[in-house]
Amino acid sequence: MTRLYTDEQWHMMVNACISQPRPLAGTNLYEPWVYYRPWGLMFVPSGYHQAAMATLFAFHHGHLRAHEYAATLGIKAYRANEELADRFLMELDGTAFKSSVGSKVTTGRMSSLNAIETGLITGLGIGITSIE
Repeated sequence: MTRLYTDEQWHMMVNACISQPRPLAGTNLYEPWVYYRPWGLMFVPSGYHQAAMATLFAFHHGHLRAHEYAATLGIKAYRANEELADRFLMELDGTAFKSSVGSKVTTGRMSSLNAIETGLITGLGIGITSIE
């Protein structure tokens, strides 16, 4: 199987407490996770979902470090994770997360997930909400 990320990205993922990607289908969706369609679902510990989404958003834009990418956008360091996490959800299709707080999955827009992704989540009785 071809790996979807570089060694350098893997080290950043470990620093952000992101697990190796798994397919959305057949994975425990009740634990905290971040979903990025090109890679799959990645588990994150409680409280790490913003750092994970910020890291993945930086990767998507060709940057290795989220805080450095945020600086190129004029985002203050103390707001980097929050701002980039919101942009991850709002600007990229096929993104979502489930935090340890609450029982629903959050997307940027309800149209972000396709019918298969939505069905895999709601089929387990998990609701979906959006920040839009």
